[in-house]
Amino acid sequence: MIRLIQSPPETHFPVTSWSGHWVCGLRIERSRAMLLRALEGLTVGASIVELGCGAADVCGPLSGLWPYTGVDGSPDAIVTAKMRWPDGSFARASIERARPFPAGALCLFEVLEHLNDPEDLVKRWLPEVDACVISHPLNEKPADDDRWSRGYHLWSYSEADFDRWFEIGGHEIVEKVIFDLTWPGVGKCKTILGRSRRKESRPE
Repeated sequence: MIRLIQSPPETHFPVTSWSGHWVCGLRIERSRAMLLRALEGLTVGASIVELGCGAADVCGPLSGLWPYTGVDGSPDAIVTAKMRWPDGSFARASIERARPFPAGALCLFEVLEHLNDPEDLVKRWLPEVDACVISHPLNEKPADDDRWSRGYHLWSYSEADFDRWFEIGGHEIVEKVIFDLTWPGVGKCKTILGRSRRKESRPE
């Protein structure tokens, strides 16, 4: 883990739907496909909880098929998500302070790089869920941060950091992929995406 900035901007990251974006749309579709594979191994009616849901691009389309709760600290995100996906349940809350509850699948899409203490979050949440799907940028450099996230990423993570989220949360990785997102005039950004299932014995 490499610290990129000491504190995030006071304003929330702008709420935008990236579903139709020709670059981010690829990540969204891959993330949703991996979530569907994670849900295949769970009981019928298993619930989905997404922390840092934003406009709910990934999970929103599934909200009419599975019980879905999206949590975000941005009031604009919650208003937008509710309008787009009326079948979902949405709550405005601090992602880092939200109290864990049992669920079928936990989704952490492009959120851990924004948190002050990501390890605390995965330690508290992963033992409560049967499966987890995580994605975030890989090996960002401090000089690149303003280009990729407009200064909103607190941390840069390696593949070893990614693997450790599941380990400290008592999960085992089932599937993992690394791919490039290419932005015109900016370059390539590597993204890592993976899913896990909870081990039979929970961490102490």
